[in-house]
Amino acid sequence: MYSGHVMPEQITLTTPENIELKFPVAGLYSRGLAQFYDFVYQCIAIMVGSFALLSMGFSARFFGPLYVALSFLLYFAVFWLYYIYYDVYHDGQTPGKRRLGIRVVTMDGGRVGWAASIARNLLRPVDFLPLGFLAGMVTILFSKHHQRLGDLAAGTIVIRDAEALPTPLQAES
Repeated sequence: MYSGHVMPEQITLTTPENIELKFPVAGLYSRGLAQFYDFVYQCIAIMVGSFALLSMGFSARFFGPLYVALSFLLYFAVFWLYYIYYDVYHDGQTPGKRRLGIRVVTMDGGRVGWAASIARNLLRPVDFLPLGFLAGMVTILFSKHHQRLGDLAAGTIVIRDAEALPTPLQAES
């Protein structure tokens, strides 16, 4: 038992092998903080990428259309493919999620595949509307398992890793 700590909401996921697994569900705070960290990492990647383009001699003045095209590809990769890449190839953990000990899984506890990742991330702009993730926050607060619109559409959920939770001995110290 966690002394002095609120027990996180748990979900029981049943694997295709009919094994029940219990996981604590990630809430709005941890998801929001992970999103903040990921945004900072993405901004750093954009700055480094833009500096690299300029260092290679690309500029809007001398290579106008090519510079714009390469910049667009850079922004697309960093702000769209970032999430899909980490969902599929890093067990559902972006660097921000890893830092907070949370991950995206399917509703049966499995790894997120291409289709689910693309579905959940295509709805990311909708979650952002009207102001600063308002739709996503409302959906997380009022959905049964703290899912945003993208999670509901893709059949995914964000959970806490078991090793990221404090053990009873850690909670008492």
